[in-house]
Amino acid sequence: MGTRGRRILGGAGVLLGLAAAGGFLAAYLASPARDFATTSGLISGVLAALGFTVAVLALLPALSRTGGDPLETLALAVAREWEREAVSRGLDRPEPLRVRWGPTDRLVAEARVEESGDVTAIADVWSAHPARQLVILGEPGAGKTSAAVILVRRLLATRAQGDPVPVLLNVGDWEAGGDHLHSWLADKLVAHYGLRPAVTGELVDGGRIVPVLDGLDELRESVRERAIGALTDAVGMERPLVVTCRSVEYESLVRSEGAPLARAAVVEIRRVEAAEAVAYLPAGQIGGETRWRPVLDRLRDEPDGPLATALRTPLMVFLAREEYRQAETDPRELLALSDMDAIERELLTGYIPAIYRDPGPQRPGEKAPPDYPAADVERWLSFLARPAAFGDVGGFHWWGLRGKVRRRPAQHRSLRGESAIGGIAAGLLTSALLGYLVGANALPDVNSGLTLGVLVLSITIGLWIPNRSPWRARIWEDWPDRFLPEARSNLYAVSGAWLGLTLLGGMLTGAFPSAWHLVSLPVAFVAALIMLPWVSESANFHLATWQLSRDGVIPVRLIPFLEDAHRRGVMRKVGPAYQFRHARLAEHLAAQHLAKQQGPAAEAPGPSTSD
Repeated sequence: MGTRGRRILGGAGVLLGLAAAGGFLAAYLASPARDFATTSGLISGVLAALGFTVAVLALLPALSRTGGDPLETLALAVAREWEREAVSRGLDRPEPLRVRWGPTDRLVAEARVEESGDVTAIADVWSAHPARQLVILGEPGAGKTSAAVILVRRLLATRAQGDPVPVLLNVGDWEAGGDHLHSWLADKLVAHYGLRPAVTGELVDGGRIVPVLDGLDELRESVRERAIGALTDAVGMERPLVVTCRSVEYESLVRSEGAPLARAAVVEIRRVEAAEAVAYLPAGQIGGETRWRPVLDRLRDEPDGPLATALRTPLMVFLAREEYRQAETDPRELLALSDMDAIERELLTGYIPAIYRDPGPQRPGEKAPPDYPAADVERWLSFLARPAAFGDVGGFHWWGLRGKVRRRPAQHRSLRGESAIGGIAAGLLTSALLGYLVGANALPDVNSGLTLGVLVLSITIGLWIPNRSPWRARIWEDWPDRFLPEARSNLYAVSGAWLGLTLLGGMLTGAFPSAWHLVSLPVAFVAALIMLPWVSESANFHLATWQLSRDGVIPVRLIPFLEDAHRRGVMRKVGPAYQFRHARLAEHLAAQHLAKQQGPAAEAPGPSTSD
């Protein structure tokens, strides 16, 4: 069945459910005897029809994504993702800092790469290499991730239909040596791009994916030493691959393995020369040359001095420009700092206030962003920068927020169609038990109103939580396949339970209505409490958000805040995960949070060693 056929079928299912609900209501209004049995039958019928409609609506996105060539669908999704990220990183601005790369002098490859050039041409090195395997090295803040983004965009721009698709992923949560790279990669494609597991397995095993693995140095120490061997086993001598890693850490990994990574060529990003910083800092600013002249003169006169040494990485040059780009700022403040560490700390500390000084770039169709106080932003980001704030190593997902909520075990994640069957069975059993408990009296008006209110409320809350949020499209429309695969089985179970419960509930209570008024309200209330947490992970997320926002460590509306941080360039997004764009900034913020927790006696954090 084609995409159009699936959409027609899904639309017909929705119309059928709504028509059934309307038919039940019309029959009730036309009935001359509106006794309790008729009323309970109406409630059961309407709820069953609406439950059916909700289930169809939830499954429509999954149906619509199964059509077309999955490889080309993936290529389009990856291109759109990194186009947005390139805008966030300012990679398309007319005055970008031209980061350069060249051969490495480290003993980490079988053969030395002799070429050198601008990062915009780094894809040419990969394309020209016989095995199409490339490792990009650099010191912390050198711009390795930006180089990988540029490479992916270039490969996609020159890609012919049917060619392998480059996919950029943070590799920090890969269990090297335990989880095969192909299995990990297939799982990531399911989670990030909503492809079916069977499809991703075929694409990965068939060599249709070019893994671009960012941050090999971010692997856990317990598995890091096995990374080179595990990568070599996975890609062999022929499969394409791109890896980014900090220079010192990669050299250590190769030394531990005793062999380089397969046939990979290795290049290293160069330090920013003083002349390049001089050209970049005042570019595109009115009166920039005048305001920056004392700093530029210092860079020219002392190319090996503390200021030039601090501005040796693209990150620090970028931070300096962002902090002092507005006319009312004075770049001469940097000249008063005597050593490299002090300059770096000043730039890292001043970045957040500078970024949130104005609304920042606005995307088409978006409302003006909230005016977040810089002090609040710094406190929130410092909390989120802590490794303990979220569970994932390679970024954090909103449903992984750790508050004071006890997390459910992941035993239900493997459930699929059996969840619906079990749910219907549970609904039938519940209906039978309720029918046995109730007797033959009519339902009092007040109690019926309360009971119906609780029943409707339990459904409404479950649907309202995702739909009322500004990120409802991301959660509700992409929910079944992309963001919450485990929650899809929750939906099947809950929908099945409601369907079974409501189909028989009216008939059984009509036959045994006498005791209904004694148990209806408690049963409905308990049912709502039991079923609500199973509707989605968003219930846990909202509870954790409420608890943590009450403590002042995160905003009440966390997702819009993270989206705004991504728009400003503080965050990046990889699939559904949020990550700090600069790991050095994240470490600096986390150190600030720790220092505040420890009190004034805590020592000021020293220079970071992470990228």
